[in-house]
Amino acid sequence: MSDGPKNDKIDAGKLCKLLKNGMMKEVYHSTNKLYDLRKLVSYYDDEVRAGVRLLNQKSALYRAENKSWKRKEEIETSRVNKFIVAQLDEKIESYHEKKKRYKEEFERISKKNRVIRNLQSIPGFGPICSVTVLSIVIDGKRFKSSNHYLSYSGLVKHDKQSGGRSYGKRIPRYSRRLKGVYGSAATRVISTENPLREYYEYLLKEKKLTEYNAKHAVARYIAKISLGIIKSGEKYKPYRWRDNKKSTQSGIPFAGEKEAA
Repeated sequence: MSDGPKNDKIDAGKLCKLLKNGMMKEVYHSTNKLYDLRKLVSYYDDEVRAGVRLLNQKSALYRAENKSWKRKEEIETSRVNKFIVAQLDEKIESYHEKKKRYKEEFERISKKNRVIRNLQSIPGFGPICSVTVLSIVIDGKRFKSSNHYLSYSGLVKHDKQSGGRSYGKRIPRYSRRLKGVYGSAATRVISTENPLREYYEYLLKEKKLTEYNAKHAVARYIAKISLGIIKSGEKYKPYRWRDNKKSTQSGIPFAGEKEAA
């Protein structure tokens, strides 16, 4: 069945048949105190998407006139274009103000939630990333292992096999929001000085990974760290990968080596 709402009689009949034959997968739902947090993050994402759309519309309008609004160039060809730009600027200013208020709310929530504060101890993680991850995961114990969580986050690919034959790799259904959070965190990590930047350089020099693969290995490592923090409630402990490196040199593979390879 394709994605989307299932609100007609045909869809209802298909769902009943799937349920009767035990072919329906379980979906995690939460009604605890973090439910409000999920709503807050959902509305914030809607605001960001709307704001990005406004910025893209303004950029497209300027490009059509061979201008750049980032360089503070003015459109002089049409009074209508100037009017449209004025309306867009008003909406964009409102967007930035709303985004600022959301960030203030996230910071207020972070001060009262110990798990969110612990997530912020991860390099590349701020209040928004921490709140977003917790609002999606809710309970880390619902994932059997870190590998299941990496699959849920869209950070690994699965082998597609049938009849003993491999048909390549595919990306399973995953949370695009989580994948975006970890990808952005990895980008910030490799561009600043922090403990995980050393892990990135280790992957480049010792493991001989390309920059692309090393960045994604860092994203997977950050994902596993965040899941461990949500499960244990402890803060991030840097340089754990060094201990794992020593274990590898002694012949014991460390967690994450397989994903980085």
